[in-house]
Amino acid sequence: IVESSVRDERGKYVSEVASAKYSSRDRFVGLKSKDGDENGYKGEPCSSEILIVDATGKPIPDVPVSINLERSEIIIPESSPVINLAHSSDRENWITIEAHTVKSGKKPIEYSFIPKEAGQYRVTASIKDSKGREHRSGMPINVYEYKSGYKSEDTEIQLEIVQEKTNYNVGDTAR
Repeated sequence: IVESSVRDERGKYVSEVASAKYSSRDRFVGLKSKDGDENGYKGEPCSSEILIVDATGKPIPDVPVSINLERSEIIIPESSPVINLAHSSDRENWITIEAHTVKSGKKPIEYSFIPKEAGQYRVTASIKDSKGREHRSGMPINVYEYKSGYKSEDTEIQLEIVQEKTNYNVGDTAR
């Protein structure tokens, strides 16, 4: 978009705007979670869909797509027993779990994996356009140990909450 304005002899400004469509590549790779949820659970399939399109959004078949699955590993220095996970990017190491090359289709292709452990994963799809320029798309997936968030085989660990009164009025404090 280009916008320009000039002042005429009477002191009024005249403005004009012009735009042109521009695309940095002639094909793009898109990646999305198949079920719309970027979370998964240990031992259960995590699926995503990959589609290659041109600058107008039309699918392009038969394009080689490189798919990488990586898992984050936090490196804790031996000299520091305490780590601030909020600032862990310099201590994070991405380990490649799987790497595949597939061909694109006119419809989204499905990629799925079954995580063997909980943690932060990322799926990355990359292609080269007709001039050899790379385009890449990635998606994080958080994998949890259990669906409920907490699983205990020990049923004796319980916290019983007993209210002090059966009825409360506005402004009362429950104890």
